[in-house]
Amino acid sequence: MKLNACECYVFEDVPYALEGAKQAGAEVIGVFDEYSASKEHEMRKKADRYIMSLEEFEY
Repeated sequence: MKLNACECYVFEDVPYALEGAKQAGAEVIGVFDEYSASKEHEMRKKADRYIMSLEEFEY
């Protein structure tokens, strides 16, 4: 596809992966996951957007 990171959306449900995607320059969408629910506040602060379900995503 030969896209730059800034041309991509990355969907993540764990903080460490979200951070890597942000460092790469991608737009990061944090997605709620019951197993990482305790990290929701951290995810909301770091993500460009945060959604509770992939069904909520609108580009």
